[in-house]
Amino acid sequence: MPLITSATVEPPPLNRFRIVWAALACATLLKLYLALTTAGTLDAAAFADHLAKIREHGGVGAYHMRGAFNNPFNSPPFVVHALRAMGRLGDATGLPFAFWLRLPGVLADAGSLLLVWRLLAREQPRRDLRWPLLVVALSPVLVIISGHHGNTDTVMIFFALLSVYLAGRGGGAWLAGAAFGMALNVKAVPLLLIPAVWFYLPAARRRAEFFGAAAAVFLTGSLPYLARDPAAIARAVFGYGSLYGHWGWSYLLARWLPGSLQFANPPHDVAGVHAVYASAGKWLLLSLVVGLAYGLNLRRPKPPLFFQCGLAFALFLLLTPGFGSQYLSWPVPWLAAVGLRAALTYNVLAGLVLLFSYWHFPHAFVGPIYSAAGRLLGGLATPPAYDVSTVIYALMLLCWASTLLLLLAYCRMLRRGRGAGGGTTEREIR
Repeated sequence: MPLITSATVEPPPLNRFRIVWAALACATLLKLYLALTTAGTLDAAAFADHLAKIREHGGVGAYHMRGAFNNPFNSPPFVVHALRAMGRLGDATGLPFAFWLRLPGVLADAGSLLLVWRLLAREQPRRDLRWPLLVVALSPVLVIISGHHGNTDTVMIFFALLSVYLAGRGGGAWLAGAAFGMALNVKAVPLLLIPAVWFYLPAARRRAEFFGAAAAVFLTGSLPYLARDPAAIARAVFGYGSLYGHWGWSYLLARWLPGSLQFANPPHDVAGVHAVYASAGKWLLLSLVVGLAYGLNLRRPKPPLFFQCGLAFALFLLLTPGFGSQYLSWPVPWLAAVGLRAALTYNVLAGLVLLFSYWHFPHAFVGPIYSAAGRLLGGLATPPAYDVSTVIYALMLLCWASTLLLLLAYCRMLRRGRGAGGGTTEREIR
């Protein structure tokens, strides 16, 4: 396959994608409406509680106490500054803190779509990009997570995408590293992408520029709190294991061995034999992420970094022992690189999981249908009661299975030599 040079690939004109930008505008308005009119999930309330503790006990003090839901404050220190700013905006405008918490994510989604457009135009110049971009623009997962949920994940994804985009432009890698450092300032999740970035960058100088800039931006954003208590902050930020037993194989294991399921701070910090399972799962996941990144970058040409990062997120969701509903937003922008069928399957199932988890109105429709079907199939027998939690976890297991479909879609692309449609550009391999 001939190499595609970044100098010869220009993004298609904006007016070719009017339907995409119209879809983005509609989705953004819906997200803003939800951000203004809903209270959000427990995460939004938890961040409000963390802000109260930060104001009362200081930024470092928040890392030494549990939240209102027995939850730790596990965000990087930069988020302390962000929460203080959101609190001041809420006080000054009269708009609720939950709105200001969600506004950056709504704006980040728009930026992420523009970055995905530029990345795909560079890596897949002959592909009709309208459908892949529409999958991202109209994603129900992003609508619910950014507009309603109340967390910082989609902001983190925006900076990770920006880093990938800048890394592919050639030249010095320090700007891409700075964007990566900002992603780490929002959440520790981009650590998952370090093996792919490390093996992808072709020279020691570019690696030094990238990771040096990332470290500088992260450390600067963490001041002064990191300097005051580095050990406590490192434990809280990098030692957090998320909720065990709520997703995938750990959910199945928790249901098969419920008597041995223990938590040090319920529902956080799994203990006992399940802590061993969680630790083994993390090490297996880490080993596979590193091994996969190493193997992918032995190929010539190397698969684009955009492709590799999407594959890493899909692998994470398949194998992670810990879970939070907002994690479902991580793979969405990267779905544009894979086939439409796998992308739509994941988007629909993940959207249904969130819809049924957060709102009552789906059950008002599904419950009567379920009861009617039970009466029809069971004759005069009384149908079993409609169990909301059973429906949600059934959808979660189906959504978990769809991450395997994503991985298979990535593997098919590699087998066909497409690797997201492009290859490493000439400027990247210098």
